[in-house]
Amino acid sequence: MTGGLEHRVADDSPHAWTLESGGDGIARLEWRQDVEDRPATGWHLVRDEVETRLHVDPAVDALARDAGRDAETWSADADLLAHLTTGAALDAAERRLAEGTGRAAGQDLVGGRSRAYAIVVRGLDVDALALALPSLGVSPDGDGVVLRGSLSFADLTAVVSRIRTLGGNLAGVMETSD
Repeated sequence: MTGGLEHRVADDSPHAWTLESGGDGIARLEWRQDVEDRPATGWHLVRDEVETRLHVDPAVDALARDAGRDAETWSADADLLAHLTTGAALDAAERRLAEGTGRAAGQDLVGGRSRAYAIVVRGLDVDALALALPSLGVSPDGDGVVLRGSLSFADLTAVVSRIRTLGGNLAGVMETSD
């Protein structure tokens, strides 16, 4: 995850994200699936009218090659796979956008040491956070949600940015011993 790059769910699709930097939309990440054009299935990054299909997960590529399943089963599997690979797609898009900028995606400016954190969020449901941040443990807690995981400073910054971009309220960040 790259600090400074923000994501906003696009209004017109459940699997589309507007990627922003400094409040300006710089790219769009979209999941595409069409039972009639299965090879095009996957996550696509669109920037400056140039579209790139991202290689996010081998399961996406396998689904794109699958011509044997009936349309209904294939479509259901595609929908599920879009949900399961959202976080990986956002990470891949961030890496692609960082190429040629002279910095690495997720570059940690504070030594790179990861620490265990508990992050309390209000205003977002468990499912939305699990999709947007799949590398973190997500559990409901009273009127909020607690995210847990080991993060570098850059990753923590990116997680906080993603929470804010999704419209959540950060209620607390605590370093933990687990």
